[in-house]
Amino acid sequence: MHRVRRSLLLAASTALALGAASIAQAQVPEQPGFYAGATGLWRWNWGDRVDLGGGLNARPRSGPGFSGIVGYKMDSPWDYALGGGAQWHRNASSTVGGARLDTSSRYQYLDLESGYSMSMGNDTAVRVFGGVRGLHFNQDAVSAAAGVEAHRNVWAVGPRIGIGAQTFFTQSVGLVGSIDGALLAGNFKEVGTPNGSGSWRLVPVIGGEVGVQYRFPEAPSMAITGGVRIDALFNAAFDGGMARGSYVSAGPFMRLTYNLSAPHGSAPAPAPAPAAAPSAGHSYMVFFDFDRAIVTDTAASTIRQAANDAKSGRATRLNVTGHADRAGGDDYNMALSLRRANAVKDVLVREGIPAAQIAVVGRGESQPLIQTADGVREPQNRRVEIVF
Repeated sequence: MHRVRRSLLLAASTALALGAASIAQAQVPEQPGFYAGATGLWRWNWGDRVDLGGGLNARPRSGPGFSGIVGYKMDSPWDYALGGGAQWHRNASSTVGGARLDTSSRYQYLDLESGYSMSMGNDTAVRVFGGVRGLHFNQDAVSAAAGVEAHRNVWAVGPRIGIGAQTFFTQSVGLVGSIDGALLAGNFKEVGTPNGSGSWRLVPVIGGEVGVQYRFPEAPSMAITGGVRIDALFNAAFDGGMARGSYVSAGPFMRLTYNLSAPHGSAPAPAPAPAAAPSAGHSYMVFFDFDRAIVTDTAASTIRQAANDAKSGRATRLNVTGHADRAGGDDYNMALSLRRANAVKDVLVREGIPAAQIAVVGRGESQPLIQTADGVREPQNRRVEIVF
């Protein structure tokens, strides 16, 4: 029974560590408005096993899980989200000399978080987030022949922080990743063990994930991500003179994310505009793909030319103005035009223009180069102008 108690404590560690495999939001919300995501996963349980001695031992097997998130991205770097999910570890059995042991576990969790996103350059962004996690976990270990019927019920809550990042190599394909940690205070209620009155533990948790994301060219508001997540838990299996235990779990996941406020593009795209077109004097213009703030190679060449001309002409101020076409809402396009302007600013800074000399503004769809009806995708209106 002494070993059962230790094993059940480690089983609780299993659930808490798996709880860290949450929504995590490796993807950085880019556009203002509501966003949502759904994740399916499969996890292999590497936790310590329930051991009754004499070779009779078992650990919960691998099992399925899911999570979901709904959030709102402000017309600023901030967003707020509510998410949750569940995980099952299927029953595992062990039989020795006619004695049978069965053990399984399951849990549910809920996260409330806020995040702050920062542009790091050419379609690369970082999101720092923090919030609160709540967790409920159940674990069973039953062996009628050995006279054991132990159950664990855990409620835990605590603060959680993390950071996620994404960078895109092409318009549609990029790499995403995150790392997060939590410190949960848990009330461990046990039935069928000497510690049946329950106890409290502080449980540090750390986890991370990496994946490849694909954004659909014809539906840029939708993305699918596939990857792997790993979580580690420390200190939950400490009891009296017994050593502290740790737990590691890992498995693949598949996530679908969707920006409910992004334009869905029912109108066919017109013929593409030139990637960059410098105008006369000290004015330059670069163009962008639909619903994107990625600086193309041709546009980057024009921006480098503008930077060199500004340095040789000893310009003291550069005005960088972003624009959008009329597909999508006013607020959405205003934020998109500002992201494009900031992407151009990032290239100018890398080319040696002091950031303090660059004034950035977004005009949304209010100043089109080509007049169109509302909702029309016009490549020449998706532009940034540099003037000094």
